[in-house]
Amino acid sequence: MEMSAIRNIGAVLRENQQLLSMVKEEHIADLVEKMDMASNIFCFAIGRSGYILQCFSMRLMHLRYPVYFVGDTITPKIGPGDLLIVLSGSGETGFTCHVTVLAKKEGATTYGVVGCIDSRIANEVDHVLYLPGGSKTCFPGKVSSIQPAGSLFEQSAFLFFEAIILEIYHKKGGHPESMLTRHANLE
Repeated sequence: MEMSAIRNIGAVLRENQQLLSMVKEEHIADLVEKMDMASNIFCFAIGRSGYILQCFSMRLMHLRYPVYFVGDTITPKIGPGDLLIVLSGSGETGFTCHVTVLAKKEGATTYGVVGCIDSRIANEVDHVLYLPGGSKTCFPGKVSSIQPAGSLFEQSAFLFFEAIILEIYHKKGGHPESMLTRHANLE
């Protein structure tokens, strides 16, 4: 079957809609509550998932959260009262699992968004959100996809985090100017 770019866009959108319809409002509220209670928020992922969490971290900074991406040179020590958010399609990413173990050892709360619920990271974190879009190690996911392994998970994770940003943005009044005061100007 020959695909066209426009049909591909429609297929990708339908797949994401199907997967994200499994996310409940309480999932978003739960993560926002944990972020609001945290002294500091740390985010970590590798590869494409890392880029997604970097986008999320940037928006949290715009919204005045004390947020750090693990591995950046300005990342402080993690400890009790802090929150670590990790993202992994496979749930088996070695370094991400290692960072999770270290954060728990230091007394931080850990929250994982994973594409495979039967995984080391899903079993290690204190709180887990399962986005069943599949990954390189568990494909297909609960939602079948025409896309390369992991793409649906990554797209849905980006949209999930964007929905959280939108929730916080509206909770804080929804004024674009408020975020612009924190937007980079050395560009």
